[in-house]
Amino acid sequence: MNNRTFRVLLIEDSPNDAHLAQAALKESLVPSFVLTHVTRLDDGLQKLSQENFDLAVLDLALPDSHGLETFFTMRDHAPEVPVVILTGLVGDGLALQAFQEGAVDCLPKSYLFNGELARSLHYAIERTRIGKARQGAEPKRQNYDRNTPDMFGVVNEGNVTLAPGMVAQRKDLAVLQASEVRYRRLFETAQDGILILDAATGRITDVNPFLMKLLGFSRDEIIGQTVGEMSPFNDIVANDTMLSQLQEKGYVRYENLPLETKDGRHIDVEFVSNEYQAGNDSVIQCNVRDITQRRRAEEERLQLRRELELCVASRTAELQAVNRELEAFSYSVSHDLRAPLRHITGFADLLHKSVASSLSKNDLHYLTTISESAARMGELIDNLLAFSRVSRTELQKVDIDLEQLVKDTVGGLAMETKGRNIAWEIGPLPSVWADPSLLRLVLVNLLSNAVKFTSTRAEAKIEIGCVPNGSGPTEIFIRDNGVGFDPKYTDKLFGVFQRLHSHKEFEGTGIGLANVQRIILRHGGRIWAKGEMDRGATFSFSLPART
Repeated sequence: MNNRTFRVLLIEDSPNDAHLAQAALKESLVPSFVLTHVTRLDDGLQKLSQENFDLAVLDLALPDSHGLETFFTMRDHAPEVPVVILTGLVGDGLALQAFQEGAVDCLPKSYLFNGELARSLHYAIERTRIGKARQGAEPKRQNYDRNTPDMFGVVNEGNVTLAPGMVAQRKDLAVLQASEVRYRRLFETAQDGILILDAATGRITDVNPFLMKLLGFSRDEIIGQTVGEMSPFNDIVANDTMLSQLQEKGYVRYENLPLETKDGRHIDVEFVSNEYQAGNDSVIQCNVRDITQRRRAEEERLQLRRELELCVASRTAELQAVNRELEAFSYSVSHDLRAPLRHITGFADLLHKSVASSLSKNDLHYLTTISESAARMGELIDNLLAFSRVSRTELQKVDIDLEQLVKDTVGGLAMETKGRNIAWEIGPLPSVWADPSLLRLVLVNLLSNAVKFTSTRAEAKIEIGCVPNGSGPTEIFIRDNGVGFDPKYTDKLFGVFQRLHSHKEFEGTGIGLANVQRIILRHGGRIWAKGEMDRGATFSFSLPART
């Protein structure tokens, strides 16, 4: 049959489905076929009466017939023609009944769209070819009486006495046939390569389309060989070794096998073999999975990791160099700038003591201004050094009793608050996970600011509290009733040397809030502020929960 034209009758009323079925037949490995297409069952029966067909593909929903009666009518008319049902009505119960009634296969029309129809038709054609070869010259039944017992003594309708156990036997056969078809579909449509081997010889008895396409070999080039005789495997998998391992372990596994296909492509596969019983025979199933893309992805990931490690090492070296430069800068600031500043302050003080009585009022003012400016410069240098250290100091996080830390910080402000009427409200505060020395610096800056900017109030009020946030970050706020600030300048608050009030109004260097922001950001939190002119301000910051 493989050397002659294969004649197929397609009974399908949908032009689009008929076109897709014809395309599937071209892919079904049939060397040569002639397709006759009709749209009605009556026309199909007429064609069957006039011509000989090797296979019929039948839709169950036609203009002149519907459901399994369509198949029954056609089978009764031409019982010698194998029928593949192709329909949108198919379901498990319908398919099983179709198998029981003699259909070669029962395929859903969804197979038209995913390439599976070609493989299923190829299987149906092979079954038809094998079945006809087995029948040989057995006389063909010209008429099919649904009330006549079949080869098992089973009838579909009527009151014929059935042979004992034959009904169950036929049902079991139909179920087995359906199971076989399902397995074959899985075999044909699997997206892994599959080889079936004779366990005694290790020779290949079957191969699925995926592996043929993957390796570039035809079925005839594969069947009958051992795995080791196939050129992609011959340097890797020895037949005797594989059979010995199967006998010893029951399976063989090779990972990351590099193969070269027939057309010279280089691929990586995972190869697994298992031995099992199929009836009275022992067979070996080899699964070949293409892992080329996965291997390439892994290699790309490893390459990216190596590049990232090099980048991190390079950036770490750069950071270490920058830190060394900062250390040198800090030393220079601490040593080289402080020395002349000490000289200015010291000699100004000596001058004030020795000649103050002979100086005019204006001269004394000039001398006092020099001393105050030198002291302010010293304060700026100290704050800049502290700001620099915050970036370089390694965090030493521990559990901190925030409420106690706030109370200690407030107590440390006694000199600044002496003689002031300040109402402190310290709400219940939780424990936090932070660096204690740096968090103390945050509180000192924020609470000192609150004290400073409420100095114009006869009765100052400063509140420290916590906003409930479930299991999220801890959110702390410090609220005062001081002079506040213009909201349009909020973004400038945390910049270095940014001040919203003159030095004559309120002392300060403009570095404290920048320092606070840097500390909070290093802890993985954030800081923000709200305020209005002459109506107080609220500074809030968050600290992440312990991980």
